[in-house]
Amino acid sequence: MIDMLGLVSDKVITPKEIEQKKKALELNCNLVLDKNYCRSYMFSQKGNHLFWLKTGPRVSAIKETAILINPSRFSGHKEVLEISESFLGNEISINRLDLCSDLPISIGEIQSRLRVKFKRKRSEFEEGNTLTGFYFGTRNEVIVVYDKARQLAKFNKFKLAPVKGEPLGKVTRIEIRLRGNKLPYKSLSDLHQYQGFNPFSNIEIVDFVECDNTRAQSRAKADYLKQLSKEVGFSHAFRVFNQENNFHKTMGKYLTKSDLTNRLFNKHINDLTKYLRS
Repeated sequence: MIDMLGLVSDKVITPKEIEQKKKALELNCNLVLDKNYCRSYMFSQKGNHLFWLKTGPRVSAIKETAILINPSRFSGHKEVLEISESFLGNEISINRLDLCSDLPISIGEIQSRLRVKFKRKRSEFEEGNTLTGFYFGTRNEVIVVYDKARQLAKFNKFKLAPVKGEPLGKVTRIEIRLRGNKLPYKSLSDLHQYQGFNPFSNIEIVDFVECDNTRAQSRAKADYLKQLSKEVGFSHAFRVFNQENNFHKTMGKYLTKSDLTNRLFNKHINDLTKYLRS
């Protein structure tokens, strides 16, 4: 599923043309001037934010127009294409792509079972003392994991429990934000090629297995790994156990690959295919 799509072209569009398109599309538009003297327009309809349009960069020798759009706000891919081409023309490049998938599991549980290969967790997000998300990586590839149920509850799209204010249900979103050289396909006309691309290939979700080894040391190690993963997350716990870079040789005694890993990718592909056909 596409959560956010960033598009750019070298087409120059004037404020007058933007005003004309706004009226033709029956949209509302607010203008903001940023610190680089770019003109940023926020387009909305009936109070719902649809997309950002940015034009007029500080360096006058560079002429480009960019759109940041959330496809879920539209009826389908055809409408997104119509909007994009009306502002950017036919030669459109992708400069940002956020791909995501949701799992029916709490944010705390996913933290205790998930790690990203070759990346370290950079930061966590909390509301009060409640974990709401965390992320891995920097710059051109960032993996964001957050409590989607809590986010939906803020917009009254998810039912709240009457006492503790916690969402009734568990939805965690795993989102891969790609830019620059991490984008395997950079033309909007090649967007369908992402149906054969797995953005979650470096994500590993595990299940803890019961250690039936009679050795007390092995049972204690298994219990400690599980407890440490709950306290600080599996990503950090794995690094603790892998300090000598040989944990992968014995980790099969304590862990097994969860079917959630495959469900993550399959749901993403099903949602992406459905969107591209709409």
